[in-house]
Amino acid sequence: MNEIFAGIDLSFGGTGVVVLDKEGEILKQELISTKHDKENRYDIEVRMLYIIDKLKFLQEIKNLVVVYVEDLSFGSTGDGAAQLAALNYFTRIFLMNLGITYFTVPPTTLKKYITNAGNAKKNLMLKEIYKRWGADFNDDNLGDAYALARMALDNYKKGFLEVIKKKEKKVKKSKIK
Repeated sequence: MNEIFAGIDLSFGGTGVVVLDKEGEILKQELISTKHDKENRYDIEVRMLYIIDKLKFLQEIKNLVVVYVEDLSFGSTGDGAAQLAALNYFTRIFLMNLGITYFTVPPTTLKKYITNAGNAKKNLMLKEIYKRWGADFNDDNLGDAYALARMALDNYKKGFLEVIKKKEKKVKKSKIK
């Protein structure tokens, strides 16, 4: 079985999605961009639906083990943070409804995984991704999505995902009663 891993870095300006095989080879990468339409009262909702529609390809991937989604930055504030939170949870619900296992990764954890520092700048992250894996990206959303997929793959190889899944099953069973 050829296990598949995906990473998603959510953003209205450019949601990055990268899909890897178990050797770390990129099978698919996509940057899903939306444009703000200040004339449309439902701009955010339309953009969210567009992004989710573009993510539907994930349900067709055989042997998709897990999707890692970059979690919210809790230091962010304002309307943009609320809208990004809505997109984040809408995506989680979408994945859950498809039966796709996903985990969220805090931005600081992802930065630490790539650079060994939780406060690294975006350009340093792209540089470290290239140095570590030879993957070259011009867009930080794609770079983050790639790193998320690599993290999923690494955690799978270390057996971490099985431990987490077993804990999840116990929690789900205890909450169903």
